[in-house]
Amino acid sequence: MAAAFGLLEAFGVFTGGLGIFSFVQHNFIDYRPQGAGYRFAVGLDGAGPWGNGLSNAGGNLPDIRAFNELGDLLGTTINDKTYCSSGRTDCDSEVDDVHEQPTYTLFSANNDAICLAYATVTFPEGAKYAWTGNWAKHCGAPWYYSDIFVQNNMGADKVLCSWMDGNGDQPITGIQVHWPDYDAGFKGNGHNPDFYCHHPSALTFHRDHDPWRVHVRPSKRNMFASDPSTETKRIAEAPKDDAKKSTEGKHAEGLRERMARDTRLIKSKATSHLATELCASPDSVGPSFVSYHERKFCHMAPKHVYSFCEDVKQGDCWDDAKHEIVHKSEDGPVKRAAVPAVAFNQTLLWGQ
Repeated sequence: MAAAFGLLEAFGVFTGGLGIFSFVQHNFIDYRPQGAGYRFAVGLDGAGPWGNGLSNAGGNLPDIRAFNELGDLLGTTINDKTYCSSGRTDCDSEVDDVHEQPTYTLFSANNDAICLAYATVTFPEGAKYAWTGNWAKHCGAPWYYSDIFVQNNMGADKVLCSWMDGNGDQPITGIQVHWPDYDAGFKGNGHNPDFYCHHPSALTFHRDHDPWRVHVRPSKRNMFASDPSTETKRIAEAPKDDAKKSTEGKHAEGLRERMARDTRLIKSKATSHLATELCASPDSVGPSFVSYHERKFCHMAPKHVYSFCEDVKQGDCWDDAKHEIVHKSEDGPVKRAAVPAVAFNQTLLWGQ
Protein backbone atom coordinates (compact mmCIF):
# COMPACT_ATOMS: atom_id res chain seq x y z
CA MET A 1 0.00 0.00 0.00
CA ALA A 2 1.25 3.52 -0.78
CA ALA A 3 -0.52 6.77 -0.02
CA ALA A 4 2.32 9.23 -0.55
CA PHE A 5 2.92 8.12 -4.05
CA GLY A 6 6.05 6.54 -5.36
CA LEU A 7 5.19 3.05 -6.54
CA LEU A 8 2.45 0.77 -5.31
CA GLU A 9 3.44 -2.88 -5.37
CA ALA A 10 0.77 -5.55 -5.73
CA PHE A 11 0.94 -9.33 -5.89
CA GLY A 12 0.33 -10.85 -9.31
CA VAL A 13 0.79 -14.29 -10.79
CA PHE A 14 3.00 -15.47 -13.66
CA THR A 15 3.82 -18.83 -15.18
CA GLY A 16 6.80 -19.00 -12.85
CA GLY A 17 4.81 -18.25 -9.70
CA LEU A 18 3.97 -15.25 -7.55
CA GLY A 19 5.41 -11.89 -8.59
CA ILE A 20 5.09 -8.19 -7.93
CA PHE A 21 3.45 -5.60 -10.19
CA SER A 22 4.45 -1.96 -9.73
CA PHE A 23 1.68 0.59 -10.28
CA VAL A 24 2.17 4.35 -10.60
CA GLN A 25 -0.02 7.36 -9.84
CA HIS A 26 -1.84 7.49 -13.17
CA ASN A 27 -3.09 3.92 -12.64
CA PHE A 28 -5.38 5.23 -9.87
CA ILE A 29 -8.31 7.59 -9.61
CA ASP A 30 -7.57 10.74 -7.61
CA TYR A 31 -8.10 10.68 -3.86
CA ARG A 32 -11.66 11.65 -2.93
CA PRO A 33 -12.58 11.70 0.80
CA GLN A 34 -16.31 11.37 0.13
CA GLY A 35 -16.13 7.90 -1.42
CA ALA A 36 -14.18 5.08 -3.04
CA GLY A 37 -12.70 5.51 -6.52
CA TYR A 38 -12.10 2.68 -9.00
CA ARG A 39 -10.09 2.70 -12.22
CA PHE A 40 -10.26 -0.07 -14.81
CA ALA A 41 -7.98 -1.01 -17.68
CA VAL A 42 -9.75 -2.91 -20.46
CA GLY A 43 -7.75 -5.45 -22.41
CA LEU A 44 -10.53 -6.25 -24.86
CA ASP A 45 -14.23 -5.78 -25.30
CA GLY A 46 -16.53 -8.50 -26.54
CA ALA A 47 -17.70 -9.38 -30.02
CA GLY A 48 -21.28 -8.74 -30.99
CA PRO A 49 -23.69 -11.46 -32.07
CA TRP A 50 -22.49 -13.58 -34.98
CA GLY A 51 -19.07 -11.93 -34.93
CA ASN A 52 -20.33 -8.40 -35.58
CA GLY A 53 -19.22 -5.37 -33.61
CA LEU A 54 -20.74 -4.38 -30.31
CA SER A 55 -23.83 -2.22 -30.39
CA ASN A 56 -22.30 0.38 -28.07
CA ALA A 57 -18.63 0.43 -29.12
CA GLY A 58 -17.25 -1.13 -25.96
CA GLY A 59 -17.85 -3.47 -23.08
CA ASN A 60 -19.94 -2.56 -20.06
CA LEU A 61 -18.04 -1.59 -16.96
CA PRO A 62 -19.12 -3.83 -14.08
CA ASP A 63 -21.44 -2.74 -11.31
CA ILE A 64 -19.55 -2.10 -8.08
CA ARG A 65 -20.57 -3.12 -4.57
CA ALA A 66 -18.26 -2.01 -1.76
CA PHE A 67 -18.19 -3.82 1.59
CA ASN A 68 -16.29 -3.28 4.82
CA GLU A 69 -14.16 -5.89 6.58
CA LEU A 70 -17.23 -7.38 8.29
CA GLY A 71 -19.07 -7.83 5.01
CA ASP A 72 -21.46 -4.92 5.52
CA LEU A 73 -22.55 -3.23 2.30
CA LEU A 74 -21.22 0.34 2.14
CA GLY A 75 -22.48 1.41 -1.26
CA THR A 76 -23.33 0.42 -4.82
CA THR A 77 -22.77 1.92 -8.27
CA ILE A 78 -24.61 0.60 -11.33
CA ASN A 79 -22.66 0.85 -14.60
CA ASP A 80 -24.97 -0.89 -17.07
CA LYS A 81 -24.89 2.18 -19.35
CA THR A 82 -21.17 2.89 -18.94
CA TYR A 83 -18.97 1.60 -21.75
CA CYS A 84 -15.22 1.27 -22.11
CA SER A 85 -13.40 0.11 -25.23
CA SER A 86 -10.34 -2.06 -25.78
CA GLY A 87 -7.03 -0.63 -24.59
CA ARG A 88 -8.51 2.06 -22.33
CA THR A 89 -6.68 2.47 -19.01
CA ASP A 90 -8.72 5.33 -17.56
CA CYS A 91 -12.21 3.91 -17.20
CA ASP A 92 -13.32 5.36 -13.88
CA SER A 93 -16.22 4.75 -11.54
CA GLU A 94 -16.98 5.85 -7.99
CA VAL A 95 -19.04 4.65 -5.05
CA ASP A 96 -20.22 7.73 -3.17
CA ASP A 97 -20.78 8.24 0.55
CA VAL A 98 -18.31 5.56 1.60
CA HIS A 99 -16.66 6.61 4.84
CA GLU A 100 -15.13 3.28 5.91
CA GLN A 101 -12.44 1.20 4.27
CA PRO A 102 -14.12 -0.79 1.46
CA THR A 103 -11.76 -3.74 1.86
CA TYR A 104 -14.04 -6.08 -0.12
CA THR A 105 -15.33 -5.20 -3.58
CA LEU A 106 -17.67 -7.20 -5.77
CA PHE A 107 -17.61 -6.39 -9.49
CA SER A 108 -20.81 -7.67 -11.15
CA ALA A 109 -20.79 -7.94 -14.94
CA ASN A 110 -23.30 -6.32 -17.26
CA ASN A 111 -24.55 -7.52 -20.64
CA ASP A 112 -21.70 -6.57 -22.99
CA ALA A 113 -18.63 -8.69 -22.26
CA ILE A 114 -15.47 -7.00 -21.06
CA CYS A 115 -11.97 -8.32 -20.34
CA LEU A 116 -10.36 -6.52 -17.39
CA ALA A 117 -6.58 -6.15 -17.50
CA TYR A 118 -6.49 -4.55 -14.07
CA ALA A 119 -8.63 -2.80 -11.51
CA THR A 120 -7.40 -0.35 -8.88
CA VAL A 121 -9.08 1.29 -5.91
CA THR A 122 -8.48 4.45 -3.90
CA PHE A 123 -9.99 4.29 -0.42
CA PRO A 124 -11.63 7.36 1.17
CA GLU A 125 -8.58 7.98 3.37
CA GLY A 126 -6.21 7.62 0.40
CA ALA A 127 -4.99 4.01 0.63
CA LYS A 128 -4.55 2.37 -2.79
CA TYR A 129 -4.62 -1.24 -3.98
CA ALA A 130 -4.48 -3.05 -7.33
CA TRP A 131 -5.54 -6.35 -8.93
CA THR A 132 -4.54 -7.79 -12.32
CA GLY A 133 -6.32 -10.04 -14.81
CA ASN A 134 -3.48 -12.59 -14.69
CA TRP A 135 -5.36 -14.33 -11.89
CA ALA A 136 -8.01 -15.55 -14.34
CA LYS A 137 -5.62 -17.79 -16.24
CA HIS A 138 -4.01 -19.15 -13.08
CA CYS A 139 -7.36 -19.95 -11.44
CA GLY A 140 -9.07 -21.46 -14.49
CA ALA A 141 -11.31 -18.56 -15.49
CA PRO A 142 -11.72 -17.21 -19.07
CA TRP A 143 -8.76 -15.04 -20.09
CA TYR A 144 -7.01 -13.42 -23.04
CA TYR A 145 -3.87 -11.36 -23.72
CA SER A 146 -3.85 -7.57 -23.52
CA ASP A 147 -1.65 -4.79 -24.86
CA ILE A 148 -1.56 -3.05 -21.47
CA PHE A 149 1.81 -2.60 -19.82
CA VAL A 150 2.43 -2.77 -16.08
CA GLN A 151 5.98 -2.95 -14.77
CA ASN A 152 6.81 -6.05 -12.74
CA ASN A 153 9.68 -8.04 -11.30
CA MET A 154 9.32 -11.15 -13.49
CA GLY A 155 10.11 -9.78 -16.93
CA ALA A 156 6.65 -10.20 -18.54
CA ASP A 157 5.29 -6.69 -19.00
CA LYS A 158 1.88 -7.16 -20.61
CA VAL A 159 -0.86 -8.20 -18.20
CA LEU A 160 -3.50 -10.74 -19.13
CA CYS A 161 -7.17 -9.86 -18.94
CA SER A 162 -10.08 -11.57 -17.23
CA TRP A 163 -13.45 -11.92 -18.98
CA MET A 164 -16.74 -10.94 -17.35
CA ASP A 165 -20.22 -11.02 -18.83
CA GLY A 166 -23.63 -10.81 -17.23
CA ASN A 167 -25.95 -12.30 -19.84
CA GLY A 168 -24.81 -15.90 -19.76
CA ASP A 169 -22.42 -15.77 -22.72
CA GLN A 170 -19.61 -17.13 -20.54
CA PRO A 171 -19.47 -18.43 -16.97
CA ILE A 172 -17.87 -15.55 -15.06
CA THR A 173 -20.54 -13.07 -14.00
CA GLY A 174 -18.60 -11.30 -11.26
CA ILE A 175 -15.28 -10.99 -9.47
CA GLN A 176 -14.78 -10.49 -5.74
CA VAL A 177 -11.52 -9.03 -4.45
CA HIS A 178 -10.24 -8.53 -0.90
CA TRP A 179 -7.83 -5.69 -1.60
CA PRO A 180 -5.37 -6.03 1.31
CA ASP A 181 -4.55 -9.60 0.21
CA TYR A 182 -2.87 -8.16 -2.90
CA ASP A 183 -0.63 -5.74 -1.04
CA ALA A 184 3.00 -6.79 -1.51
CA GLY A 185 3.41 -6.89 2.27
CA PHE A 186 0.64 -9.47 2.80
CA LYS A 187 2.04 -12.62 4.44
CA GLY A 188 -1.09 -14.76 4.61
CA ASN A 189 -0.66 -16.26 1.13
CA GLY A 190 2.45 -18.23 2.12
CA HIS A 191 4.00 -16.86 -1.08
CA ASN A 192 1.87 -19.38 -2.96
CA PRO A 193 -0.28 -18.14 -5.87
CA ASP A 194 -2.71 -21.03 -5.37
CA PHE A 195 -3.85 -19.35 -2.14
CA TYR A 196 -5.96 -16.98 -4.21
CA CYS A 197 -7.67 -19.76 -6.17
CA HIS A 198 -8.72 -21.61 -3.01
CA HIS A 199 -9.65 -18.81 -0.60
CA PRO A 200 -12.95 -17.28 -1.75
CA SER A 201 -12.57 -14.26 0.52
CA ALA A 202 -9.36 -13.28 -1.29
CA LEU A 203 -10.69 -13.94 -4.81
CA THR A 204 -13.90 -15.37 -6.21
CA PHE A 205 -14.81 -15.72 -9.86
CA HIS A 206 -18.60 -15.78 -9.56
CA ARG A 207 -20.72 -17.94 -11.82
CA ASP A 208 -24.17 -17.15 -10.41
CA HIS A 209 -26.53 -14.71 -12.12
CA ASP A 210 -26.02 -11.09 -11.01
CA PRO A 211 -23.94 -11.91 -7.91
CA TRP A 212 -24.59 -9.74 -4.86
CA ARG A 213 -22.82 -11.45 -1.94
CA VAL A 214 -19.24 -11.65 -0.75
CA HIS A 215 -17.23 -14.30 1.05
CA VAL A 216 -15.76 -12.85 4.23
CA ARG A 217 -12.83 -14.20 6.19
CA PRO A 218 -13.96 -14.97 9.76
CA SER A 219 -12.60 -12.78 12.52
CA LYS A 220 -9.69 -14.19 14.50
CA ARG A 221 -11.63 -13.22 17.61
CA ASN A 222 -14.49 -15.59 16.77
CA MET A 223 -13.51 -18.30 19.24
CA PHE A 224 -16.88 -20.06 18.87
CA ALA A 225 -16.39 -20.97 15.22
CA SER A 226 -16.46 -24.73 14.67
CA ASP A 227 -13.37 -24.36 12.53
CA PRO A 228 -11.80 -20.90 12.77
CA SER A 229 -9.64 -21.61 9.72
CA THR A 230 -12.65 -22.28 7.50
CA GLU A 231 -13.95 -19.42 5.41
CA THR A 232 -17.59 -18.49 5.75
CA LYS A 233 -20.06 -16.66 3.56
CA ARG A 234 -21.57 -13.47 4.87
CA ILE A 235 -24.43 -12.28 2.72
CA ALA A 236 -25.06 -8.57 2.32
CA GLU A 237 -28.09 -7.80 0.20
CA ALA A 238 -28.22 -4.85 -2.13
CA PRO A 239 -31.31 -2.62 -2.01
CA LYS A 240 -34.26 -4.13 -3.85
CA ASP A 241 -34.24 -1.48 -6.55
CA ASP A 242 -30.64 -2.46 -7.30
CA ALA A 243 -31.44 -6.06 -8.14
CA LYS A 244 -31.38 -6.63 -11.89
CA LYS A 245 -33.90 -9.27 -12.93
CA SER A 246 -33.33 -9.04 -16.66
CA THR A 247 -32.91 -12.30 -18.53
CA GLU A 248 -31.79 -10.52 -21.68
CA GLY A 249 -29.34 -12.73 -23.51
CA LYS A 250 -30.14 -15.76 -21.36
CA HIS A 251 -30.31 -17.93 -24.44
CA ALA A 252 -27.74 -15.94 -26.37
CA GLU A 253 -24.96 -17.49 -28.31
CA GLY A 254 -22.02 -18.22 -26.00
CA LEU A 255 -19.07 -15.86 -25.83
CA ARG A 256 -16.61 -18.54 -26.94
CA GLU A 257 -18.63 -19.27 -30.08
CA ARG A 258 -19.22 -15.57 -30.68
CA MET A 259 -15.53 -14.78 -30.34
CA ALA A 260 -14.61 -17.66 -32.63
CA ARG A 261 -16.37 -15.75 -35.43
CA ASP A 262 -15.00 -12.38 -34.35
CA THR A 263 -13.96 -10.43 -37.44
CA ARG A 264 -11.14 -8.75 -35.54
CA LEU A 265 -7.61 -10.13 -35.83
CA ILE A 266 -5.04 -9.43 -33.12
CA LYS A 267 -1.37 -9.25 -34.16
CA SER A 268 1.24 -8.90 -31.44
CA LYS A 269 4.99 -8.29 -31.37
CA ALA A 270 5.24 -8.93 -27.62
CA THR A 271 7.59 -11.77 -26.72
CA SER A 272 5.25 -12.88 -23.93
CA HIS A 273 2.31 -13.32 -26.32
CA LEU A 274 2.39 -16.85 -27.70
CA ALA A 275 -0.09 -18.25 -30.21
CA THR A 276 0.76 -21.76 -29.02
CA GLU A 277 -0.07 -20.88 -25.41
CA LEU A 278 -3.34 -19.21 -26.36
CA CYS A 279 -4.53 -22.13 -28.46
CA ALA A 280 -3.40 -24.72 -25.90
CA SER A 281 -5.35 -23.19 -23.02
CA PRO A 282 -8.88 -24.57 -22.49
CA ASP A 283 -9.81 -21.29 -20.77
CA SER A 284 -8.64 -18.75 -23.38
CA VAL A 285 -11.42 -16.81 -25.11
CA GLY A 286 -11.03 -14.12 -27.75
CA PRO A 287 -10.24 -13.30 -31.38
CA SER A 288 -7.79 -15.23 -33.52
CA PHE A 289 -4.22 -14.21 -32.85
CA VAL A 290 -0.87 -13.75 -34.61
CA SER A 291 2.36 -13.97 -32.61
CA TYR A 292 5.26 -12.36 -34.47
CA HIS A 293 7.66 -13.63 -31.82
CA GLU A 294 6.69 -17.23 -32.63
CA ARG A 295 5.71 -16.55 -36.24
CA LYS A 296 2.52 -18.51 -35.69
CA PHE A 297 -1.23 -17.97 -35.98
CA CYS A 298 -3.80 -19.27 -33.48
CA HIS A 299 -7.15 -19.89 -35.17
CA MET A 300 -9.39 -19.60 -32.12
CA ALA A 301 -12.48 -21.35 -33.54
CA PRO A 302 -10.87 -24.83 -33.56
CA LYS A 303 -7.95 -23.79 -31.29
CA HIS A 304 -5.49 -24.77 -34.03
CA VAL A 305 -1.99 -23.32 -34.58
CA TYR A 306 -0.54 -22.59 -38.04
CA SER A 307 3.05 -21.61 -38.81
CA PHE A 308 3.82 -18.75 -41.20
CA CYS A 309 3.99 -20.03 -44.78
CA GLU A 310 7.57 -18.79 -45.15
CA ASP A 311 8.59 -21.23 -42.41
CA VAL A 312 7.11 -24.44 -43.86
CA LYS A 313 7.80 -26.41 -47.02
CA GLN A 314 4.36 -27.91 -47.37
CA GLY A 315 1.00 -28.23 -45.67
CA ASP A 316 -1.52 -25.78 -44.29
CA CYS A 317 0.00 -22.50 -43.14
CA TRP A 318 -0.78 -18.86 -42.37
CA ASP A 319 -0.37 -16.21 -45.07
CA ASP A 320 0.15 -13.11 -42.96
CA ALA A 321 -0.11 -10.72 -45.89
CA LYS A 322 -3.44 -12.07 -47.14
CA HIS A 323 -4.79 -13.01 -43.69
CA GLU A 324 -5.63 -16.48 -44.97
CA ILE A 325 -4.98 -20.09 -44.09
CA VAL A 326 -3.56 -21.60 -47.27
CA HIS A 327 -2.14 -24.94 -48.41
CA LYS A 328 1.43 -25.09 -49.67
CA SER A 329 2.54 -28.03 -51.83
CA GLU A 330 6.04 -29.39 -52.34
CA ASP A 331 6.27 -28.08 -55.89
CA GLY A 332 5.42 -24.54 -54.80
CA PRO A 333 1.78 -23.79 -55.72
CA VAL A 334 -0.30 -22.27 -52.94
CA LYS A 335 -4.08 -22.55 -52.72
CA ARG A 336 -6.75 -21.95 -50.12
CA ALA A 337 -6.65 -24.63 -47.45
CA ALA A 338 -9.50 -27.09 -47.05
CA VAL A 339 -10.61 -25.48 -43.78
CA PRO A 340 -13.43 -23.03 -43.11
CA ALA A 341 -12.49 -19.64 -44.51
CA VAL A 342 -11.46 -16.96 -42.05
CA ALA A 343 -12.35 -13.35 -42.81
CA PHE A 344 -11.20 -10.33 -40.85
CA ASN A 345 -12.33 -6.74 -41.34
CA GLN A 346 -10.33 -5.18 -38.51
CA THR A 347 -6.71 -5.75 -37.53
CA LEU A 348 -5.35 -4.66 -34.15
CA LEU A 349 -1.56 -4.44 -33.97
CA TRP A 350 -0.07 -4.66 -30.51
CA GLY A 351 3.43 -3.30 -29.97
CA GLN A 352 6.54 -4.58 -28.25
